Amino acid sequence: MKFAVALVLLAGSPAYADWNVGVYLGIPHTLSSPLRLQRPPDTDVVFASVAYEGEPFTFPLYYGYRAGYFSHRHLGIEAEVIHLKVFADPSEVVRRDGRLGGRMVMDAAPLGDVVQRFAISHGLNLVLVNAVVRAPVRRRSSESRISWVARAGAGPTVPHAERPYRLRAASN
Repeated sequence: MKFAVALVLLAGSPAYADWNVGVYLGIPHTLSSPLRLQRPPDTDVVFASVAYEGEPFTFPLYYGYRAGYFSHRHLGIEAEVIHLKVFADPSEVVRRDGRLGGRMVMDAAPLGDVVQRFAISHGLNLVLVNAVVRAPVRRRSSESRISWVARAGAGPTVPHAERPYRLRAASN
């Protein structure tokens, strides 16, 4: 019996648990996308391919934070929040198609003719739960304090859009 207990104690692997916390700033790259403005009954217009700037280092900053727990040496789970923002340039000339103030438009014009400001500046917040896999850079983890890390996550997006606009008669 003593031999069996000694064998279990010697053969067992050590328990491993690790908490981590991270905070970061960054620079996002936001792709162009269509912007649709609807105001029933006489306005439903799409501005094609509106470009956005991130302005990551003007307040509010682009930032993120995460906290995670590794119950195994290489596998963990995290909760993460990312706060980013986007601003459209009202002087940008964009293609517009649809109904604007009751008139049909199919032309290109400055976005600011209709939308003076479009921003998601108080946050396009991503709230994520991540699965995390990590591996030490060196073969023996006791020799390396640097690790390769891969994350895959999912969660809701919580936007706060601002879009003052005025409708003008479309000119042909």
